[in-house]
Amino acid sequence: MKTATYIKYMALHGKIVNVDAKMSSDLLAALGRVGNNVNQISHRANVTEYITQEDLQKLLKWRDELRHTSRAYLSTIHSALGCST
Repeated sequence: MKTATYIKYMALHGKIVNVDAKMSSDLLAALGRVGNNVNQISHRANVTEYITQEDLQKLLKWRDELRHTSRAYLSTIHSALGCST
């Protein structure tokens, strides 16, 4: 879709949604933390050619926390848009 077409469509049919900036910053902060931690573990794994069970558990925990935070954020956006799912 061309930019002009999209702008026209949104002007006529789009919705303005106010999203809590704290949720956005929480999501970005969580993503940054996970990224930094994953980089540290991957660096150590590359150097030692080994990953510990503890590191694997940490990765899974961070993945779950990030998933929870992102789902809450998306749920808020869906609710603001009036989406059912």
